[in-house]
Amino acid sequence: MKKLIVTSLIILAAIFVLLEVCVRIFSPEYVGNIQSSTITGGYHRYNLEMGGGQNRVPNPDYSLENFKNKEIFLIIGRSITDGNSTPYEDIYWVQFMRMLNLITNKNYHAFGITDYDNGKPEDAINTTAKQLESVGSSIKHILFNFTFTSVKPEDKKRMAELWKENIKHLPFQRRFGILRYKYFHYSALINLLQINIKPLVHKRSGTCEERGLDALGEYSWTLGNKSLKEESESLWKTFENKIEAIKKKAEQLGASFTINIAPVLMDIDVHGRHPKYNTLKMDLSCATIDPRKRLQALGKQLGFKVVDPTQYLRNSFETRLKENNFVPYYVLADTSHITPTASGYTAEYLTAHYLKQFSKNFQPNH
Repeated sequence: MKKLIVTSLIILAAIFVLLEVCVRIFSPEYVGNIQSSTITGGYHRYNLEMGGGQNRVPNPDYSLENFKNKEIFLIIGRSITDGNSTPYEDIYWVQFMRMLNLITNKNYHAFGITDYDNGKPEDAINTTAKQLESVGSSIKHILFNFTFTSVKPEDKKRMAELWKENIKHLPFQRRFGILRYKYFHYSALINLLQINIKPLVHKRSGTCEERGLDALGEYSWTLGNKSLKEESESLWKTFENKIEAIKKKAEQLGASFTINIAPVLMDIDVHGRHPKYNTLKMDLSCATIDPRKRLQALGKQLGFKVVDPTQYLRNSFETRLKENNFVPYYVLADTSHITPTASGYTAEYLTAHYLKQFSKNFQPNH
């Protein structure tokens, strides 16, 4: 009996190894999707504690001293700003800062706050400002990166209950995900299985009301999912109050405040060319809120600029398609996280915006 068990385990291991090799050879896009506290998308990542949380820096030796006597662009966001699945040098705001300094011959320094607790970035800004002051630096500009998950319940229990109500076989999916991230980070086969199993547990057809949360997923509150319209309006009010608090904090610091809109995959690739395109079949027709109009109205009300690089990215993507050179702008099977290519175009658009805004003060580098 013992011999049979051992033999069976050896056979299973051999099958796993064979399948793993096959996936790596024939579907290399599934290789390297590793996420942990030290690796993102297969790339090394390093953190520095600032603003009350752990935030991305270029190397393990980076410290507060690197910010000494600098004019700071403070970037506020979440996973995109944290450079999910992206090397530090390719993060949109890192590329943006290189471009701006190259053109203006200045020495601005950017830093992204992505790990703030209790949904209160204004507190993180205050903490960061004090840390920077201790080394003779100050925040001159604050850029908030708005994503389509910026408006959603902060209560994790509420989110867990909603997903439990809407997702079939949720416990199985959760356990599979935990197993993968704990023991099989480097397996392309397990990554393939997770990406392809996920759609099976979601409601991908039916009316907006029948699909509920699945109609728009985590974008439900930003876009005002028809089945969550009342809650969406309430959460938008909370978000607008948060933005007002950040704007006031910027004014207290004597800093400018701007919002950048991060478009989703369906905004840019309208042809479905990306592999594993919108696998959960999110339906934008189920939206009742136009976040761009909301942000523009809020900007006029509070007095800040809204930057929207969507058309610029879409044009560049379309140009690549016309020359038959498709390049992914989003991570595989992901509708939110951008690749270094899309980060570069975002950086170009931000650079152009700030050059126009501050052209009177900028002296081009001849």
